[in-house]
Amino acid sequence: MYNGKMPFEALIQVGLTGANTGQVWQWSLPDGFRQVTGTEGSFPNGIVLSADASALYINYWFSGLTTKFDLGTGAVVGSHQGGRADNLTMANGSVWAAKHDMSVAEYLEGCPVEAANCFLPFSVHRLDLDDLREQRVWRFDSQAFGFGTVATPVGEHVWLGSAHGDRIARFDLKDR
Repeated sequence: MYNGKMPFEALIQVGLTGANTGQVWQWSLPDGFRQVTGTEGSFPNGIVLSADASALYINYWFSGLTTKFDLGTGAVVGSHQGGRADNLTMANGSVWAAKHDMSVAEYLEGCPVEAANCFLPFSVHRLDLDDLREQRVWRFDSQAFGFGTVATPVGEHVWLGSAHGDRIARFDLKDR
């Protein structure tokens, strides 16, 4: 996501400008760790590999960008902009992205470290596997659940983990 030696305050300042802070790395037994060229971005935070291992789907939190990265060509072949992109899952023939719908300043003001739950708005995006176009979006501004970090569909429900909270939640697909 970023250089761990960078002080948090400096990271926030870099993030406010949208500058690149990190990249995806790959590990193999013969080569160890190596950077995946072309994956640089503004706080890469969520990643999922396609079923055939030909593409990476990557979330970039500071910019709110989600990309589909072709591992064979090194090209970005799809993108989605919206929210502050957190974690990804792949299920039911789609990519599912949890995105935080607040500015960096709203996050810093509304989510003090000592708070058990931060009730900030978030959204869940169901995205097409091929080009990341939106198939469906669910928006939440809950006072009972800390903002979502991951969305995992199971049957007729979507389970949510919290980015800053002490609970999990779910919503029913048929009710929304």
